[in-house]
Amino acid sequence: MLPPVLIAPVLGMALRSRLNLRIIATAGSISQHALRGGVALLGLTLPFGGLVALGPAPLLLGIGAMLTSLIAGFWIARAAGLSCEEALLSSGAVGICGASAAAAIGSILPAGAERERQVSVIIAGVTPFGSAAMLVLPLLIHLLGFGDRIAGLFLGATIHDMAQVVAAGATISSAATRVAVLTKMIRVAMLPVVLIGMTLFLRLTSARRREAVKEGAATALPGFILLFLLFSAASSVMEIPPRLSNGAIQISSFLFLMAMAGVGVRSDFRQCFRSAGRCYMAIALQSGLIALFALVVIYTHLV
Repeated sequence: MLPPVLIAPVLGMALRSRLNLRIIATAGSISQHALRGGVALLGLTLPFGGLVALGPAPLLLGIGAMLTSLIAGFWIARAAGLSCEEALLSSGAVGICGASAAAAIGSILPAGAERERQVSVIIAGVTPFGSAAMLVLPLLIHLLGFGDRIAGLFLGATIHDMAQVVAAGATISSAATRVAVLTKMIRVAMLPVVLIGMTLFLRLTSARRREAVKEGAATALPGFILLFLLFSAASSVMEIPPRLSNGAIQISSFLFLMAMAGVGVRSDFRQCFRSAGRCYMAIALQSGLIALFALVVIYTHLV
């Protein structure tokens, strides 16, 4: 069964031909607001104190895998012939949280049809690669003889999407699933920080990108990041009722799906997969890179 994060943009593409330009533009605006709302609500489920309390191992593997993808993975993508924007999208999607991260990073790129094509290609590529990792990595873990803790750390540091992490962990044990989810949460929590860093990077790379960011997402970006930080701080100093935190998770997931459906509506299917082969090769290399990083950390007994 195809995951919802892939179905949503495909359905959006299918509807595009039946919609007029005004509706397409409106869908684009709604999807951007939905995306920012989804990122902000993540703060209620990711308290600062809880992340620090996880200890050094999840922090080292989670942040280390993310930085490996963002830095080394970015240059791998550039060497594969991808544009700067495609390299940011692919390295961020692999390093943080898959399709959701791709959609979030897309919101800070210069607006236009090319951005929608790039985001659609990355979402279409990162989702099946994450699904493949969900199936293959548990088999690798059994072959390597990892215990529950190490298995959870490895899965949380390498698989792209949270749902895929949970599914892969469930094939091993409940203890491995818990460690995997906690490690993955570290990567997800870094999304607003990465968005700030990428915005600054885009401003510094060229006058064209500086102007595009200044006129586009830069005015809206601080608002939802500040809300994320505020919600995360609030959940650190007070106990959030389970019904509220669970509701925030459900609403955030729904908003992310709305945003990705909007990406599909704004994407021209005929142009979508131009240069897709290079994107998929980059995603494969980036995915392998963070898996290699995690194995090196594990076998050098740093965790």
